[in-house]
Amino acid sequence: MKQFKLFFAFIVAWMGTSDVWAVSGDYFTVNTVENVAVNYYVIHEVGDDQPATAGVGTTTSNPAIGTGTVGVVTIPSTVSREVNGETYTYTVITVSNNAFSGCSQITQINLPSTLTKINGYAFQNCTRLETINIPVDAQ
Repeated sequence: MKQFKLFFAFIVAWMGTSDVWAVSGDYFTVNTVENVAVNYYVIHEVGDDQPATAGVGTTTSNPAIGTGTVGVVTIPSTVSREVNGETYTYTVITVSNNAFSGCSQITQINLPSTLTKINGYAFQNCTRLETINIPVDAQ
């Protein structure tokens, strides 16, 4: 038992000194200019050998926004979040499966030029959606 306590104390001390921050697959929420809370997931984390990127939605096919959201939703080209007192910025490149599925009250979605992929069923059952703005220079 004494060895276990010593080992546990070592792990706790090590965790306290390490720079623990989020990894690929983590989720975070950022409000849009319309004050709509949008869920994002990390695709490539800051410090990976690739640029830091994020996707709109979740990896579990849950909607990115509340299904009762009304009106216009603007997705920015970059989103930032704070982890352990440091700010990390991600380029938004993907709209996940079902990201806006069931959001029957949204009328317009503005997507960023940084977008490279829109996955299946992203706008399923968006019955009042009239306009999806995708910039001409989107990849």
